[in-house]
Amino acid sequence: MRINSILLCSTTLALSVAFAATTSGAPSHPPTPTFMAGKVLVAKYHCNSCHGANLKGKGGAPSLHVSGITGRYNITGWENVLGGGYTKHDGRVKPPMPVFHMKPADAAAIYQYLYSLPR
Repeated sequence: MRINSILLCSTTLALSVAFAATTSGAPSHPPTPTFMAGKVLVAKYHCNSCHGANLKGKGGAPSLHVSGITGRYNITGWENVLGGGYTKHDGRVKPPMPVFHMKPADAAAIYQYLYSLPR
């Protein structure tokens, strides 16, 4: 019985390593979080103070809806913006947009929440 358990664990590990090797060129993403976690994070980071109460933009801050800036990024791009302040067009976010140094899972949660908003 113990040998079967060890064999099963070894096989699972070997398959995981083999799968990782075949997908190493693909971007890795955290598990899909719920959009409610993103809603909580949007409130925590006070996104509405610059992007407006409905996140459709305010002043010079763009809309965070899919029809706005969020629609220009895939999830990896969004993680780069919120994690390191890297944009796909000019390289870095510009003040007053802060660099949040956010974890990929948190950025992914915000991304999912923003995609749940009405267009």
